[in-house]
Amino acid sequence: MTPTNVEFNTSDGVTLRGWFVKPKDAATSSLPCLVMTHGWSYVKEMGLIAVAALLTSSLPISCLIYDHRSFGDSDTLPGQPRQEIIPPTQASDMRDAITYAQSRNDVNEDQIGLWGFSSSGGLSLYLGAVDRRIKAVIAVAPMVDGWKLVHRFLPPDALNTMLKDFESDRLARAAGERPKMIPVTSADSMASTSIPSRAVWDFVSRLDKIAPRWRNETTVRSLEELYGNSLVVIFADRIFPTPALVIACTQDTVALSNDTMDCYERMKQPKDLHLVLGDHFDVFGRCLKECVGKQVEFLGNTLCKRLQILIYIEVDTSNTLHALREVDPWFGEVITNFQLRKKVLAFENEHRTNRSELGICRTCFRILPLETFYQQKKKKKKKSKRESDDQCNHQLDEWPVYVEPWLR
Repeated sequence: MTPTNVEFNTSDGVTLRGWFVKPKDAATSSLPCLVMTHGWSYVKEMGLIAVAALLTSSLPISCLIYDHRSFGDSDTLPGQPRQEIIPPTQASDMRDAITYAQSRNDVNEDQIGLWGFSSSGGLSLYLGAVDRRIKAVIAVAPMVDGWKLVHRFLPPDALNTMLKDFESDRLARAAGERPKMIPVTSADSMASTSIPSRAVWDFVSRLDKIAPRWRNETTVRSLEELYGNSLVVIFADRIFPTPALVIACTQDTVALSNDTMDCYERMKQPKDLHLVLGDHFDVFGRCLKECVGKQVEFLGNTLCKRLQILIYIEVDTSNTLHALREVDPWFGEVITNFQLRKKVLAFENEHRTNRSELGICRTCFRILPLETFYQQKKKKKKKSKRESDDQCNHQLDEWPVYVEPWLR
């Protein structure tokens, strides 16, 4: 698997850069796509490529990974500082990333999913509620309520000091001074940092050599924006009907699992929850395969649902259709038989039925009206051995009769 370097522009003209990852042996030109973004100040090199590699090797799916504006390889607006996190702006950029994915010829524009970690996990859930182009959401160790998070991290006196820092930073920036910066993490547990957790230091210390563009700082404004960000709390019950998978870490010292569980309880079906016995960044370490395995299962039932398709059919003397061959709709060979659509339509018209009323027999692979299966089930009479050898006791297969849109 070799990632392809890509770049695209946001609605306000900022160039974002990242990677596009496809399955090694994808034989078709149009795959579902998962847009993936890292959390807080982290950049794409810090674990995302490992997740994308496992996903694309297990599913017929492509992944678009990119750095948030002002971080890593991505740009920011002229005159604006780097290392600054503005959640609503990042959410808008994520929607622009979806637009870019839809514009690619190798992406199925109707099968776009969103994957986010930590702060981006929370934004992914929010966007799942407001952008219906998103057909599935995966939120890994999501930050869902910045106000609660800051209040739990800081005692009252430290919180009051922080609020004064927010005010003084705004006054300084209005006067033309450079934005005030704060370290993301430190080996000193008593140091003032934006995310006071030892897990953050351990994570970045392990990966900083493969992520040379990562910097251990954010603007103070970023922390102010985190403090006021509770978008997911407001929109949690509006994600329906978009399916969502939430992966929560039971020992999380960054995105506290109690807040995640409160948010999950407010979400409506379809939703899925997976609990990881680990800390915030264990999803990129010892729990990586477990987490990705759950994501593969979820995507296999949603974004990458494998539907049985017929690549060649013929009408026999009994006016039934025989499925002579079946393949995976994405990894299978390209179908050019235009007669497929014509013959299915002819069968529908003759029997005055539609595709939703057809079924496939799991034994003889005939396409028959659903009533045939129900009538066969009601038959009580015994058949002779010869008759049973010649005739099929039609049993309805679980797969629907499905024709890919590009065959119609």
